[in-house]
Amino acid sequence: MSEKITRRAFIQRGLTALAGLALLPASRWLEGLEGQDLIRVAGDWVTVYDQPSYQGRAVATRRRDELLHVYHTVHTESGRNRVWYRVWGGYMHSARTQRVQTLLQPCLTSIPASGQLVETSTPYTRACQRTRGGEWFPINRLYYGSTHWAVAVEEGPDGSPWYQLEDIYERVYWAPAAHLRPVPAHELTPIAPQVASKDKYILISIGQQTLTAYQEGQIVFETDISSGMPQNEPPPPGEIPTDTLIGDFHITVKTPTRPMGDKKLSDELLSGALLGVPWVSFFHETGLSLHGCYWHDNFGVRMSHGCINLRNADALWIYRWTIPWAPPEQMQASQWGTRVSVREA
Repeated sequence: MSEKITRRAFIQRGLTALAGLALLPASRWLEGLEGQDLIRVAGDWVTVYDQPSYQGRAVATRRRDELLHVYHTVHTESGRNRVWYRVWGGYMHSARTQRVQTLLQPCLTSIPASGQLVETSTPYTRACQRTRGGEWFPINRLYYGSTHWAVAVEEGPDGSPWYQLEDIYERVYWAPAAHLRPVPAHELTPIAPQVASKDKYILISIGQQTLTAYQEGQIVFETDISSGMPQNEPPPPGEIPTDTLIGDFHITVKTPTRPMGDKKLSDELLSGALLGVPWVSFFHETGLSLHGCYWHDNFGVRMSHGCINLRNADALWIYRWTIPWAPPEQMQASQWGTRVSVREA
């Protein structure tokens, strides 16, 4: 007689097995994945269909953080997001997935006194914290493309080099150095720094779900976005609406890495904490910003809680092009900067 397993029990069993990853030699579980074309399931679960259509027959369900090989990409004729992946057993829509790679890194022998920006270069890695007694315990995963601020390099629980990481809330955690790529300064060089702030302008269309950057009256960059999801009722007192605010704003603060979501760190696979959100450009005092996104690939569709979600590469371009400039040795830069206009149409 088969055992009936609740969803909670299923997740907890997975956590028990996966928690051990943090204590294995840092790259053992990644052996054989380098150079392979993979997607990570970024939603709680994603359905596999027998054809590239939601009208097809569901043939399988893949859970959060499963890695799947992509045989080829299919572009359908309808929908805002028309990208499907041919995977083992059928087809998976790209909305709740993340395209990932496995790129193992050499370790820095030391970290500059100002700190060093690093980027997760594996599908994910498990971060750890330490008790006062020196015992290691696993916490949240750091996902491909997320960025973090390294302040030291030490021996980790598996005996290999790990970077000590620190965020804006002064929370300290560690992760394997082999899974984190030091971001060189030349990748953060400002774009068109000779152009005055008044001659740079960003237009965001909520209706079209697009961002257009203008420089001296000419379009220099265009991409699709995911803005805030509309609410049927006003939010409770003290809570920020999930719909993106309409109006004219200015970028005032930029940071290459920012934790978002739940401030509590834990080992829960479905935790709401988003560690290392990359390339963040704040344009409103409530915390609304333009930033990279590693938890979905559904651009062109409203998905956020008010911010403007961008593909990581697009968010980095905006980060480098807009004012204030953000020196690579600084965790944050502040100045009245580039104008951002958010419109309904």
